[in-house]
Amino acid sequence: SCFVEVNVESPTEGTYTNTIPADTLTVRGVPVTHPPADGTLEVRERIIVNKAFDSLTLDMGDPNGFTTGVATRLPGVPALLTIRLENPNTIPLTQVSFTDRLPDGLTLAVPPNVSTTCSDGVASGDPNGRELILAGATLDGTGGPNAICTVTADVFSNVPGVYINEIPVGDVTSFEGVGNDPATQAEIVVTEPPTVAKEFVPPVIAPGEPATLRITIGNDNEASGSLTSNLVDTLPATPAVMVVAATPNITSSCPGGTGIVSASAGGTTVTINNGAVIPPGGCVVTVDVTAPSNGDYLNNIPVGALQTTLGPNDVPTEAPLKVSTLGFISGKVFLDNQTVPDGTFIPGDSSPIAGNTIELRSGANCSGALLETTTTDAQGNYLFDDLSAGTYSVCQPTQPTGSQNSVTTEGTIAPVAGSTGTPGTGSNPTSTTSQITGIVLGNNGAVDQVSGSPDNNFSEVLPATVSGTVYFDANNDGVQDAGEPGIGGVTIQLIGPVNLTTTTAADGSYSFSDLPPGDYLIIELQPGGWDDGIDTLGTVGASVTGTNATNDEFAAITLGPGTNGTDYNFGEIAPATLAVIANAVCVNDVPFVDYSLSGFAGASSPAVTVTWETPGGARVVEQLTGQPGAGRLLWPGAGVDGSGNGTAWPGWVFTGGQWIQVPDDRIPTLEITLEFNPSGTVTVTYPPATPACASQPPGTFKVQSIPVSPRWMLVLTAMILIVIAGVASRRRIVV
Repeated sequence: SCFVEVNVESPTEGTYTNTIPADTLTVRGVPVTHPPADGTLEVRERIIVNKAFDSLTLDMGDPNGFTTGVATRLPGVPALLTIRLENPNTIPLTQVSFTDRLPDGLTLAVPPNVSTTCSDGVASGDPNGRELILAGATLDGTGGPNAICTVTADVFSNVPGVYINEIPVGDVTSFEGVGNDPATQAEIVVTEPPTVAKEFVPPVIAPGEPATLRITIGNDNEASGSLTSNLVDTLPATPAVMVVAATPNITSSCPGGTGIVSASAGGTTVTINNGAVIPPGGCVVTVDVTAPSNGDYLNNIPVGALQTTLGPNDVPTEAPLKVSTLGFISGKVFLDNQTVPDGTFIPGDSSPIAGNTIELRSGANCSGALLETTTTDAQGNYLFDDLSAGTYSVCQPTQPTGSQNSVTTEGTIAPVAGSTGTPGTGSNPTSTTSQITGIVLGNNGAVDQVSGSPDNNFSEVLPATVSGTVYFDANNDGVQDAGEPGIGGVTIQLIGPVNLTTTTAADGSYSFSDLPPGDYLIIELQPGGWDDGIDTLGTVGASVTGTNATNDEFAAITLGPGTNGTDYNFGEIAPATLAVIANAVCVNDVPFVDYSLSGFAGASSPAVTVTWETPGGARVVEQLTGQPGAGRLLWPGAGVDGSGNGTAWPGWVFTGGQWIQVPDDRIPTLEITLEFNPSGTVTVTYPPATPACASQPPGTFKVQSIPVSPRWMLVLTAMILIVIAGVASRRRIVV
């Protein structure tokens, strides 16, 4: 018998039957009798599947009533997930099923409100679950009333982020074996709510003098948002009416510039207009305002006043302004996020630090009497007000958690009606304390008209890290591929604002953390035994940073505050040949071999494969993988118990209650090969038996003694010697 195979295809969906009629085959031209033979091929279109959040899908071309786009939601707010299925075939499909697995962080809502229009189908999903399931559905043939159906459910996330949900090719199945192709995807972005913050700079002014109202709109999302209604900030009306200054000096870092801001001189509102764009990272609007009378003014923006496409602000904000002619000292505590920190507070870029303790002390230093203690507010501000003329110091006794000291900047003097003063001097006396000392506030001869000193700022920075790996680059391509091990015990030096030294861990990794920002140099001390390979610059953020013009060095690595430099990797390659050192030793009557690779030392030695062979490589006796580059191994065939006492020896077997010596090709010599890319081989000889260490079973080693003659032989020998001596004596007498 035999058979013929051929591949066939059809461009059109349908059922195809191929028939060989009866009695149509011939053998050498002679018809033969045989029954007919039939074969049926079903050619079917794939199930069409599209999915969407809020009718927005990643599938291109606005398919089947959906719109190509990305949905957005606030944390905890449900969105509608819709999965649409369509059967384009003329025949119905049965037992149509799928399991849609939601990405990490996205779950079915509580309740999930799972439903389906699919005939015979059962849709299910658990509250807070991550699987939406359809089972047992029937899709009519194309044009039928149930050829198209949907499965819907509410989903949500409490964690801001980007979530892409996919049904891969073939994940929708049917009894007829028809699945889905292509895959379908939908994306939902769970946004961080926008924030709004405000402050007055300076926080104290004389009546009628201007202060700058600074409104910061925050956007911690990767995408821009926009206002869906006007944000109206109504200035306080007590203790007197605060108004926009005669010269408003409007500024805006938001797209659209000052055109998005409405603030008229003498007006009582500042408006950021509907439609204003809030870019990632946010933007800042400033307007100068003034108030006519002494007193404490409080300006606030309530929850929900800011309405945007990213949602409303869910935290209120307020800013105090004091109108007074008495003295004050104010400033900020903040994180300086500039790549090269200089102590300048940049609205929208710097990060205010709330809750940090600041002390006011009398005199020219921080050992003076403690006058007052305060903590910074949500905008990082502190204020000591109602001060009389005198000399003061502001002191920061504790470092904000998780930060390091940076530039401490003394403020300026704000005179009142001709009053005078002298700015202080900023410094960091220790790594965890800062101070601005000797601030002199003078008056103009009137005790109630005293200068102030704003902008006495304490800047901090987040520490940086840098890390990498020293590894065996087997193919010398500058990339640590799978199976290329790290090299431990290698010395790495860091030189920069701080100088540090470390050694690589067993996996070859090294890391320097808690680093002040700045430019750094990383130096590798070449590990012994290895030849130098390719060194690969790492990245800071997403950018390759630094230079490696000098071998085993990475220079000009700029680490900004809070940045993480990674993958500054040093590749090493194996030498062309290996020199193996091996010596057989006997310990407690047990044979061992001490081995090492010449030139390699300690933790930087590679892991090796140890192969024992009989002379000339006639037989592989034993092979051990993952062994250290230097160590001690039992001679093959030898064994010990938990106490190190010998239990087996090559060339010996224990039978009939005694040890018997037998032929064994594992003695007296073996070849030992160490390999990790190149290899080296050396011949070792079984350690000889000695009285001190037998290297064979107990009781089998006999010390060769001097022969001892029987007693009668000793007596006879003595008598013969006496006779000979007597004869010799007589002969001497005769002579």
